[in-house]
Amino acid sequence: SRALNGRWSADLAWDGTGSAPVTQGLRGTASLRLDDSRWAGLAWQGDAELLADARALQLRAKLLAGRNHLHADGRWAHGSAAPQGSVQVQAPELATLAPLAALLPASVAAWWPQAGALDGQADFEGSTTALRSNGQLRLQGLRSQAVTLGRADARWQLSTAGADAPLQLASFEPAALGDT
Repeated sequence: SRALNGRWSADLAWDGTGSAPVTQGLRGTASLRLDDSRWAGLAWQGDAELLADARALQLRAKLLAGRNHLHADGRWAHGSAAPQGSVQVQAPELATLAPLAALLPASVAAWWPQAGALDGQADFEGSTTALRSNGQLRLQGLRSQAVTLGRADARWQLSTAGADAPLQLASFEPAALGDT
């Protein structure tokens, strides 16, 4: 069943500055709210807000699908080449997201979780050429058509700045890794 129930509003203007990035010329607010909706067989709720003022462009979003939560915050200060933000995922019931696999190409759908739980957070700052990130991820009872993973805990620090772009995994503990 499909029933999207929501509302949006926007009061945005762009000053049309030719040489500056679009983000620096954007001013105003926009919001989107999704209430008690059903799509791809799932119950959805969420909201997102954009604030663009003389100091920065800021974005905040929250999405709930059943008991699974996604939160994202981002900020791009004008005059800075380094946007920054964070993402948090708490998905104790990945099985409820299984119907989304039908929307993906078969090669990707085979990896889409059919069961398990995921809990993670990541912080980032920078662009693709000079990105810094750190975070942690915990998977438990993950099962898809392509793989089964009993448990994995990972922590990382990543930097793509310079020739020695290090990826440091503080811990990774796979358990019961196998094919389905």
